[in-house]
Amino acid sequence: MSRTGRMSSRTYRGGLGQTREYFVWRKMVCRCHDERDPRFAYYGARGIAVCERWRNDLAAFLADVGQRPSPKHSLDRIDNDRGYEPGNVRWATQREQMRNTRKNRLLTVRGETRSLAEWAERFGIRSGAILYRLSRGWSHEAAVCTPLAATGLRRRLIQEASR
Repeated sequence: MSRTGRMSSRTYRGGLGQTREYFVWRKMVCRCHDERDPRFAYYGARGIAVCERWRNDLAAFLADVGQRPSPKHSLDRIDNDRGYEPGNVRWATQREQMRNTRKNRLLTVRGETRSLAEWAERFGIRSGAILYRLSRGWSHEAAVCTPLAATGLRRRLIQEASR
């Protein structure tokens, strides 16, 4: 983007200026590099930037990231402390995006790191139960992999409910 806030003429090559990907790309550049953008405080001011290859060239961005797979997909940074650069950007669904925020708790089990919500879903345990176990000093693996019934918690909850 030039200092006047206009995109370079390369942007419009091949009619790319009328695509949904263009608007996503433009918003990405603005929130990282335009201090007037309302979201700048959460991106550019934090040091999140768009790599030089993509900053003024939509075609280069699309060559690396590809077309948006569906209208349900939006742009997502895999590592939220790094910028928009090859290898750190993907198209993701809202569900994937929600599991990739700075607020999420990441747990490593058997060498694999996932969000607490993903582990809960994968093992069929409520996230609250995993959080409770972690607060009691359990290891990540024990908190995630131990079936709920094995802790006696389910039995106690059933007893309390029947009173």
